[in-house]
Amino acid sequence: MNCDGIGLRVLRWVPTLLLGFALGACSGPQFAPAEPPVLAQGTAGQVWSDGQGELAFEVFGERGDDRPAILFLHGWCENRGFWKPTAAALAKDAFCVTVDLPGYGGSGRDGGKPDPVVWAGRMAAFAREQHAGDWVVVGHSLGGVVALETARALKESARGVVVVHGLYDPARRFDAAMNRDFGEALGRDFPGQIDAFVEALVPKRTSGALTGWVAAQMKRTDPDVAVAGLGALENYEIEPCLADLRIPVRAINAKMRATNLAANRRMIRDFEVLILESIQGSGLDLMLLDPTGFRALLAKSLEPMGVIVRPDQP
Repeated sequence: MNCDGIGLRVLRWVPTLLLGFALGACSGPQFAPAEPPVLAQGTAGQVWSDGQGELAFEVFGERGDDRPAILFLHGWCENRGFWKPTAAALAKDAFCVTVDLPGYGGSGRDGGKPDPVVWAGRMAAFAREQHAGDWVVVGHSLGGVVALETARALKESARGVVVVHGLYDPARRFDAAMNRDFGEALGRDFPGQIDAFVEALVPKRTSGALTGWVAAQMKRTDPDVAVAGLGALENYEIEPCLADLRIPVRAINAKMRATNLAANRRMIRDFEVLILESIQGSGLDLMLLDPTGFRALLAKSLEPMGVIVRPDQP
């Protein structure tokens, strides 16, 4: 990871809630697979429509009242394709759905100001139409915030939430000035800032093919959507959502910094964190950097939610 020059400036601008609710750190040896996983940009998938617009999604595995259902939500400037390898690996044991957040990937903009609570209401309505039973919601980065709110909106239909690269310190305040600086930088040179963003937040030895794929996917985002997405978190307060959740919440994090267990357990009734030990310093998209290690932790996270998956067993 390049911790000087433009990479360091980008890290300084990264909003607190956007990337793991905390800024990255530069420390320790770093790991990444020698070759990237097989990545697909996602099929044309399907489209769900409500009164606010269309959501593009893809399903993996069979529906069934006796099968658990898992909804995967991607991070800022990403799309459902980032979750495709994970969802496909779990499909033999669960009904998995990946969806593009409003304005990202194949989903249309909803016409309103980005708001994780509004988005979550739409995600909950979408989920109920896909599967009448219970759901686990898994979200990465910005999608982690939406996942928590989606579980809140699902009420008794939510079994649990898994936040990936998040909840390092839920008590940490959002820095509005930092957010505006980053947004202005994106407005001046969106492709260049995304390249620097990815370079600064993936381990140094990450495959160039994987790094290039991630950057290319992120640069497909409309710059206006990207900047608006930063604003979605500026006035967001996470505490009411966490206080309302009566279900297990798990975090899967890298060794970028210590997760504040005390703060999380003050706010969340049932919270544990699992650390992906192979990724140190920082790590964007843990599910792609070490897919096998990540899926093992995801399977462990799902157990207290009553969901048993064996993603890497025949």
